[in-house]
Amino acid sequence: MNRGDFYVSGVSWVKVHAHRPWLSFEDFWSNKERIYDYRNADTNYFFAEFQRDLEKHAKILADRALRREIKQILNTDTPYSAPVGLLEPSLSP
Repeated sequence: MNRGDFYVSGVSWVKVHAHRPWLSFEDFWSNKERIYDYRNADTNYFFAEFQRDLEKHAKILADRALRREIKQILNTDTPYSAPVGLLEPSLSP
């Protein structure tokens, strides 16, 4: 399903319509466009800030990597797998 350059899977409309039969397609579509515009603006802002300062650039990457690792550790739905280097036996205590 598309309008102009904006595409949405037909399955998403079927799911929403099954749970909210009173919702019109126009309301559904405008909500999807609003969410897309919000996320697009947020992404553009992030990359503008990201490219402005190289020191900040490295710090942002390190912070995101740390958050991703912490999120993986705290995810109780999947068992935690330690980094491969820590699984190998070491002679040092």
